[in-house]
Amino acid sequence: MLMYVINTILKIIHRNSSIMFIIDSNAIEEVAKTMVSWPEERNWNSKCKDQRFRSLFGASSGVAAHVWNRVMPSVNKRTHPKHLLWALVFLKVYSTEEVHCSIVGWPDVQTFRYWSWYYIARVAALKEELIQLGFRFRGLEDGIANTNCFISV
Repeated sequence: MLMYVINTILKIIHRNSSIMFIIDSNAIEEVAKTMVSWPEERNWNSKCKDQRFRSLFGASSGVAAHVWNRVMPSVNKRTHPKHLLWALVFLKVYSTEEVHCSIVGWPDVQTFRYWSWYYIARVAALKEELIQLGFRFRGLEDGIANTNCFISV
């Protein structure tokens, strides 16, 4: 069922004899719905859909799709978008691995750990490209730029 949903939503691009998925926010939401066993009788497309996704994964579905598309060229061929979502759950929910596994559909703990850390390393490698601290005060008033402001990334 999951592969059917993904294959109908995702565009498949052949690159160097491997398959690479380019996905959008709707596709990543479909993966998330399947992963957390979202009940068919509950409406996913309600006005709080983005808030729900952020509360589970710590980022919007658009950001998750963008991260997937950025890391895809450098990842293992056996990977799947759900593995990125596992890593986001791991980063968002500070708990035991058993709790994390219960959220994402009960994978084996070692499998969850492997893919979570795999994607955490890939996302961390994007830091130099995506996070530019020099731009954090762009567009603010001059007086604000000289205040102490703690940020987390």
